[in-house]
Amino acid sequence: MATLKQVLIVMAAAAVGVLASPLSADVTATTITGAPKPTTTEISKTLEGKELEDFLVGWPHTPEGSVDITNTTLASELTKFYKSYNNDTALTKRSGGCNQGECPDFNAAFDFYRQHMVTFNNVDGIALNYWVYWGRWNDCGQCGEVPTSNDGCFDFTSCGRKQNICVDANNGRAHRIWKDKGDKSCYKVKRDYLLPSCPPIAASDIAHPIEQVPCTW
Repeated sequence: MATLKQVLIVMAAAAVGVLASPLSADVTATTITGAPKPTTTEISKTLEGKELEDFLVGWPHTPEGSVDITNTTLASELTKFYKSYNNDTALTKRSGGCNQGECPDFNAAFDFYRQHMVTFNNVDGIALNYWVYWGRWNDCGQCGEVPTSNDGCFDFTSCGRKQNICVDANNGRAHRIWKDKGDKSCYKVKRDYLLPSCPPIAASDIAHPIEQVPCTW
């Protein structure tokens, strides 16, 4: 039986079409660059009520025996491959769990978007699962996104102003800081779960501001 290292190397080579190199657990996120994208208004349909309760049973539906490769070089390369293959940033705003673009969903000024990926290798059928996280903003009539981590914090520059946003989805709150003058705004946050799922995307959710509140943290 192939070793885990062999499985990961074969997966990386197949996914990105290049010779795979040894994996590293330290990956530095890089901002997705390109021409500024105009905003649009399409909004996702979220899970609610009994449908949401049923979905969250056993969530995030990770196959038994699968290997978590979150925050590895392989996960980063697979994400680049899938985004390129699906061309999911060709349109600036697409809705649902499968077709998100660079603009925040729900007409929000910013959001924290995460996806849970599950894929299988063709060596011995081992399942690989990993999370990817994106911070997105809609500012000055333009949208952008940057890979981030599970802490929900990200930095960007819009209209010449450097900003920092942290979305604490577990506690339902977020803050936004304009670094040039130190202005800070705080928000109540709602997490919405999206359908459908579409391989390799097993689950998607978005934490977005719904109300500005006093800054008490």
